[in-house]
Amino acid sequence: MKKYDKIIKKTINDVMNLSIQRSFIENRLDGWVDMKINPSSLEDIYYKNIWYAKEKIYSWIQGRALETISEYIKNIEYTKIDKTLLIEFGDSLYSNLISIVKDADYINNKKTIKFVFDINGSKYNTFNYPTISDMFVIRGLLSYASIREFVDDYDILRNKLINIIEVSINGRLINDQISFDNGATINYFEDRVGIEGSMLALGASQILYDNSKNINDLLFGYYSIRNIISLFSMELGDKCFIIDYIDLYNKPIANDTQLINNPGHCIEIIGLALQFIRINKEILVNNSINIDSCIDILIKMGLSHFSVGRNLNNTINLKVNLIDNNIVNNCCPWWSSFEALRMFSEIYYLNKDVKILEKIEAQLACINEIYLKDLETFVPIQNVDSTGQIIDKIPATPDIDMGYHTSIPSFDFLKIFDSII
Repeated sequence: MKKYDKIIKKTINDVMNLSIQRSFIENRLDGWVDMKINPSSLEDIYYKNIWYAKEKIYSWIQGRALETISEYIKNIEYTKIDKTLLIEFGDSLYSNLISIVKDADYINNKKTIKFVFDINGSKYNTFNYPTISDMFVIRGLLSYASIREFVDDYDILRNKLINIIEVSINGRLINDQISFDNGATINYFEDRVGIEGSMLALGASQILYDNSKNINDLLFGYYSIRNIISLFSMELGDKCFIIDYIDLYNKPIANDTQLINNPGHCIEIIGLALQFIRINKEILVNNSINIDSCIDILIKMGLSHFSVGRNLNNTINLKVNLIDNNIVNNCCPWWSSFEALRMFSEIYYLNKDVKILEKIEAQLACINEIYLKDLETFVPIQNVDSTGQIIDKIPATPDIDMGYHTSIPSFDFLKIFDSII
């Protein structure tokens, strides 16, 4: 396992160094994160269409960036990055983002941070509060405020995050993310509830508890896991899956022939849930919470999703039909493999099963040989097809994600195996 340490650590350092260089040192957007580049050539793609324009700021990426910077600071021993530069970068971004939150004022909690806005103040897509963008922004702000001990901002950020978590657990978090596949549309459905609310509430609960040390804040995370297991799980044959959507009667959005699923996201959720239980095990047990039953079903779901989503080279398809296991979208994004690495590391921490260790080794080999090969641009290959051939498409966002997926699971992998070895 140690032979991959340098590879993983190099990726951690390269991705953040590139982010700092382009977004901060070059001062391209006055403190905002700016990664609108071609991942292969690193050339600017500002003029590809209006949504890629330089002055367009994606609020959720700013929030995720702050969360990422917080994790880098907390795990600085695994990096070669100058902590002072990280803090300078984070403080600049924090100042920009907190001012938007405070200026919005959120009268009666009805104002929302836009998914994308112009640097000059123009806004896009308006929804009632709260949205996924609100969740990411407030999560990032509170995470960074905790690291930097910006105590004057604690109350406003805690109160907002508690409200967003409660709405998320109740299935009413609004998905305001813009899809670029069909122009610039918003995939907003009033007739269904998506898994993303419970997933994001789980991570938000940990950020909230780390700041407050209030057991009630931690229990939000447990309720999120219970929601995932009780509302969003489904038995199919000898396997058990997390499903992406349920209707307003808590039934799967499916028919006799199709149940479309994103295995990578489900693997991500399971890894995060197992991590949450590991980190907070003593507190949960002391509050009479039966974590063993949660662990068993989470592991079963994780192995089920990997078995239907993986290819022979251990990449993971973006979408599959759970009814017949056929591939619906054979794009295999880089982040799915890093999330699988985290999930298997968490499972191995629990059971020390040699078969799981073999899966970890195989996942590390996949990451190294497919996504990090010929890494001259310091950015992992974003997407390949099921055979490992590069696809010229960036999934999920037109911006290079500054390391949220690629680095944070890597920190967890490194910490788990450091504790075991």
